[in-house]
Amino acid sequence: FRSAYNDSGPLSWTPDGRAILFSADRHKDWERNPANPEIHSVDVATGSLTALTSRVGPDAAPAVSPDGRTIAYLGYDDTYRGYENSMVYLMDANGGRPRAITTGLDRSIDDVQWADSASAACLAYIAGTLRDRPLAIVLTVRDGDHSSEVLRLLGTATRGANRHIEVPALSAADVATLANQVADETVEEAEASALAD
Repeated sequence: FRSAYNDSGPLSWTPDGRAILFSADRHKDWERNPANPEIHSVDVATGSLTALTSRVGPDAAPAVSPDGRTIAYLGYDDTYRGYENSMVYLMDANGGRPRAITTGLDRSIDDVQWADSASAACLAYIAGTLRDRPLAIVLTVRDGDHSSEVLRLLGTATRGANRHIEVPALSAADVATLANQVADETVEEAEASALAD
């Protein structure tokens, strides 16, 4: 099968099953400029295609968060050097507010995945097995309902001689301060409030 464009995987379904995300270089000059794919979303019901990124440089390997609100992906700004480190980016589900989150690393990232129930179950097992050994596990979870695997992990990590330090939820001002340290654009008060919820 030969496509008129350089479409590639991996594919990432949105949690509601309404869209599939993938990376593709659908520019007119894609054969002459192969390092410029964008993240695209295809509506499953209508087949309509929407480009979510648009910059010079590759954007690839999209991974939709379990809640469907955020997309993680890999890429870099192409400055036409021989090599660039591939970084992890986050953007809103509609393609808004793209921001690099691994700019401080001195190496490329090859893969990005969201933690799932299997990861939580694995961490709970490891924490339980190593409970008599010095080990630091830093967990951040949102308030509210959690899967049985996450509850098991939280229970395992906080039992016995393990120290449990509970940090209260961040205020909108705290979220704005943190977000503005990693975002390329200023995070407005309304955005910070939404992130804090």
